[in-house]
Amino acid sequence: MIRIEDLLIFLAVFIGFCFAVAIGVLLIIALVNFIKVTRKVDKLLDDNTEYVNKTVKQLPSLVENLDKATISIKENADTIGYSAGAIGGIFSGTPATGEDSSLLLTIVSIAEAVIKVIMGFFTKKD
Repeated sequence: MIRIEDLLIFLAVFIGFCFAVAIGVLLIIALVNFIKVTRKVDKLLDDNTEYVNKTVKQLPSLVENLDKATISIKENADTIGYSAGAIGGIFSGTPATGEDSSLLLTIVSIAEAVIKVIMGFFTKKD
């Protein structure tokens, strides 16, 4: 006669075996897909080796130019910041013609705020 404990043990082993087989099948499918992707990437790199090499050779000069541009922008932002401060000081007095000068004052203050943000971006943080 079959006991319930033996039946439960058989059922647990069977379920465990089914899980192991399912995980094995999923791993094999994942490995096959990984191999396909690797082959596609390899073919893509082989087809574009010349372009990749050209790009890698140009990277040092691009980085150097980017550094020069960043320094230039920082210097210009400092100069513009001083100018905007002076212009803001000129227009911060009482408006002479009413609506037109208040519009001009608004534009100058917006420009001043934008310049402060740009200068804050390029200032060195300690």
